[in-house]
Amino acid sequence: MPWINQRGHFALPSIAESIAGPVLDTIFHALGGEVAAQQGKRATPPTGDFFHPATGTFIETDETQHFTTYRLQALELYPPRVPPGFEANHYKHLCHLRARTADRYFAKKDATGFGAAGVSG
Repeated sequence: MPWINQRGHFALPSIAESIAGPVLDTIFHALGGEVAAQQGKRATPPTGDFFHPATGTFIETDETQHFTTYRLQALELYPPRVPPGFEANHYKHLCHLRARTADRYFAKKDATGFGAAGVSG
């Protein structure tokens, strides 16, 4: 799945671009995304925590640092008509509980495409 890479929504296949592209672009810009920097990233696929070859499923384990205020903001921008494939309300609740710690974790880390101490997680 070469379209799953560090360029994010800028690398979507054409079949998904018209459907998911506008929503992902809205979220990207709401989080202060930098288009040129994001598009300039390598097309390297993420490793993820686990991959199930039989189903082509990538599995990422969310640790405390993933429950940032940025993640919460992104979740709030998901269209209500599109189910995310996980319990979004529970995830939002965890963001509220863990954001202070998670935000501190990323405060000193740069995130290419989002600037110094940018969005990550």
